[in-house]
Amino acid sequence: MAQFWTKAASLAELVGRSRGYIHKFVDSHCHIDLLYSRLKLGKDHSYSSFLTEQTESFPANYEGCVAVFCYPKTFSANEPDNITLRMAGSTDNVWLAIGCHPKSATEFTDEHLQGLRSALQHPKVVALGEIGLDYSGTFSQHAETQKKVMRSQISLALELKLPLVIHCRDADDDCLVILKEMVPHEWPIHRHCFTQDVVTAHEWLSAFPRLYLGFTPLITRKTDAVGAVKKAAADVPLDRVLLETDAPYFVPEGVKNGVKVTHPGFALFTAECLAQLKDISVDAVLEACRRNTQDMYGV
Repeated sequence: MAQFWTKAASLAELVGRSRGYIHKFVDSHCHIDLLYSRLKLGKDHSYSSFLTEQTESFPANYEGCVAVFCYPKTFSANEPDNITLRMAGSTDNVWLAIGCHPKSATEFTDEHLQGLRSALQHPKVVALGEIGLDYSGTFSQHAETQKKVMRSQISLALELKLPLVIHCRDADDDCLVILKEMVPHEWPIHRHCFTQDVVTAHEWLSAFPRLYLGFTPLITRKTDAVGAVKKAAADVPLDRVLLETDAPYFVPEGVKNGVKVTHPGFALFTAECLAQLKDISVDAVLEACRRNTQDMYGV
């Protein structure tokens, strides 16, 4: 397999810089199945082989990732699409989060709920998610279905004592209402891919003391559209932050030469940008976020 990312000088520089950092990092949210699809890899391609093949583009201090599987077909017992989940779950330093994404809520059936319950028994599972509400575009017309599916999965997470990974887009008020109604105050929650402003950040952080906001390489971009989230990233206390890529999405600013997808190693770009925004050392960010990941996911 070709070294897909190594033509980018900025990635070679990232790998070089990584050798000087003391602390390691975990990408707290990525999608191995979608990454494989973008790269046209077979569903049965092992992640350990992938790491070996792409070693020149992975930072030296990369420690592992939380791989999120959020399509109902993935955890249906009658579907072949769960093979990537099984392969990921057999790899060291890959942990799993499984749930139904709100954009797939209309596909979610009682059979899928039972399939999810079964999938969550995997020993590498560390959370249920990503679940939540997404009212972007035409998805708002399915708001009530999304709420129903979100509630059913929260109930399952509470029963199984699993942390929650939340996706919320254009639905902050409704999402927080459901969480406050159903979820104990001290429950570990990861609001992933936070893209909102400072006010929204503190509204969520004040609601749940063990809620973490995940930031992606989106914060590296130099456009007016990301100004609000950059201010939020600078303002949010370091002990409430998680590093993530949401791979294969969010290629960082400055990664050129045709790179169109991210992998879990790109979370180091997020850490470096957070350090710049907060005017602290990269190692300070890495140390705090590794501690936060331990608290959130137990890894």
